[in-house]
Amino acid sequence: LWEHTFTEMGINSKEHSMIMTELPDQAHMKDKMMEILFEKFQVPALYIANQAVMSLYSLGSISGVVVDCGNRMQIVPISEGFPIEIAKYQYNSDFDLTEYFSRLITERGYYMSGSQDMEELRKMKEKVCYTAEDFEKEMKKKEADLTTTYQFSAEKQVTIGTERFRCSE
Repeated sequence: LWEHTFTEMGINSKEHSMIMTELPDQAHMKDKMMEILFEKFQVPALYIANQAVMSLYSLGSISGVVVDCGNRMQIVPISEGFPIEIAKYQYNSDFDLTEYFSRLITERGYYMSGSQDMEELRKMKEKVCYTAEDFEKEMKKKEADLTTTYQFSAEKQVTIGTERFRCSE
C-alpha cells in the first residue's frame, strides 16, 4: 500500500511528513511501521495517532466518547485529547455475528466449516443481511418477500429469508 502511495501516485516520500493511525490491537507493529517508513521511504517526520482521538479531533472536539463499530466494537472515553485507557472497552463483534449467521443458515440445511467457508459467510453477511427497523413487523412478512439467493461458490447457492435480519438481533 505504501509502495503504491509513494511510487504509483508519484509522491516523493522524502518531501512529505506523515500522520497515521494505529489500531488498538496492532500497537506491537508500530516499530516495524516506523522502520519501513523512515528507512525505506525516508519520510522526514511521522506521527502515529490513536484512531479514536483523531475521530474526535475531526469533529473539532478534544473530549468526548468515541464509539467505533465495524469488525470490532470499541468505546473510548477521551479527555483533553488523551484516551482514558482504563475505561476503554473493546469487543471483536464481527466473528461472533458471522458465527451466529452460520448457525442460522444451518437451520435451513446449509453446513459450513473451515476458514474459507467462514470468510465467504462474512462476505454474504455483509452483502445480504440488514437490521430491521421493526423486528416483529419484519417477522410477519411473507417468506417470499424476504428470500434472497446468494452465490456462495461456483457450485453452491444459498437461499435465506429471515436469517438476513435475525443475524443482527
